[in-house]
Amino acid sequence: MFAGLRQVVTTFLYDDPEHPDRQTGSTTTAAYTSSDQLLLMALDMWERQQQTHGRGTCACGWPIEIAWHSEMNGWLETKDYLCEVCTVRKGEEVWHTIVRDTRPPGHPELPPFEFGKTTTERD
Repeated sequence: MFAGLRQVVTTFLYDDPEHPDRQTGSTTTAAYTSSDQLLLMALDMWERQQQTHGRGTCACGWPIEIAWHSEMNGWLETKDYLCEVCTVRKGEEVWHTIVRDTRPPGHPELPPFEFGKTTTERD
């Protein structure tokens, strides 16, 4: 995953034929420029959209074709976990909810996702 940093690599040169063990210079790779970072972030966004057939993800982080699919009703379960680090930072207990897909292995695949057909709309 792109973390915004490039590890700078130094290559040492040994160009003196009479003293092959003696370093004569070095070259270093450049760090990411702001243009590199922008291009990598755009590529990351584009690749994520391709993984979800261009629909993207819901605010919960799940792909839209799963999170909004009406056939998923009853197949999701939540568990709450106490985060020790967040609790110390905030000074009070902080719980995070994890959502699991509980469909058993071998369960038939979901029908193709279509807005208005396989989604549940509010009246």
